[in-house]
Amino acid sequence: MIKVIASSLVFFGLVFLFLSILFTHGLWSGITNPQTSFSLGVFEEDSLLGYKCIPNNLGFYYFKTKKVVPIYSNDLGFRKISSNKLEDSDMLFFGDSYSFGDGVSNQETFPYLVDSLTQNKVFNFGVSGYSYAQVLRLIQSVDLNQLSARTLFFQLSPWLDERSCNEKLEPFVRIQVPFIAYQNEKVTLFPPNYLSSIFNVLRQNDVEQYKNGEAGWLRFYLNFGSKLFWKIVCDEVTNSYKFLAYTKIKNPLEVERFYLEVLSELSLSHDFDVVILNIGYDVEGFREIKSDYSNSSLLFLDLEDRLQRKLCDGCSYEKEYMHWNQDRTELIDRHYNQVAHQICSEAIVEYFSKHPH
Repeated sequence: MIKVIASSLVFFGLVFLFLSILFTHGLWSGITNPQTSFSLGVFEEDSLLGYKCIPNNLGFYYFKTKKVVPIYSNDLGFRKISSNKLEDSDMLFFGDSYSFGDGVSNQETFPYLVDSLTQNKVFNFGVSGYSYAQVLRLIQSVDLNQLSARTLFFQLSPWLDERSCNEKLEPFVRIQVPFIAYQNEKVTLFPPNYLSSIFNVLRQNDVEQYKNGEAGWLRFYLNFGSKLFWKIVCDEVTNSYKFLAYTKIKNPLEVERFYLEVLSELSLSHDFDVVILNIGYDVEGFREIKSDYSNSSLLFLDLEDRLQRKLCDGCSYEKEYMHWNQDRTELIDRHYNQVAHQICSEAIVEYFSKHPH
């Protein structure tokens, strides 16, 4: 009996050590050699959305080019646009990192620029890594009857439908997020399976200590590895019954239809101008989507078309609208740069002037 217990302890100890080394090495590689960027002190876990920005906070995005972008958040935990309050805002923006503004400062994002170019107050609900599921959860959480905003802008991108089918943000760190799946053969919006504490495992000061050599690997493994191991193994085991309550959607286009139908109903029930922003679809693909919903209450604005039309002859979309190193020899990040955000903001302002609520 004692041998069995001892063998079990050794086995689980080795498993624990292996997973700790695997996860911490992967994270450490991301910190010391990021492919594009990584964030420190920006996000925290959230039971409704999986995660969001830390409220009233200053965090940072670090890029491979040594560029550092400060991220200011408001009291609700979203990227800050001046001192605007949600209840006083005239326009709301929803989306992922493109709406959030990965790689650019607060003042360079297109929601901020729309605010500054018009007399309208803007609130930006865009967050890096968000999906349609998180956008819909956000809508559910807001008291729509208390909003003064009458115009709502929603990002439509080809990668968001597939992302919405996953209950985890990434397989590596397994951050639990809202997702869309079948329940009793009906497309349903689900909350996160459980609360992920990955964002609390390491805070900015801890990471800076490791980077500067002020703290050793042993502490790093014990601190991060033990907590992450507990969240991934123990939490998934204790919450396994939840995974039996749904069936994954194999065709992501069903998610997109569900998303647009919910937004159409939102427009009709609350008299909102719901504007669908194309970010990522080619012009023809977005035109087909627009045609499919020509009889709905949804409005459509093709930002990709505007970006294409602004390109000079012979110019490259990637070169003009994405993030490159200083000598423009290496593509660093595929998100919109300052130029693209400026063009998008001008398109939105022009559209709004022609279609006031």
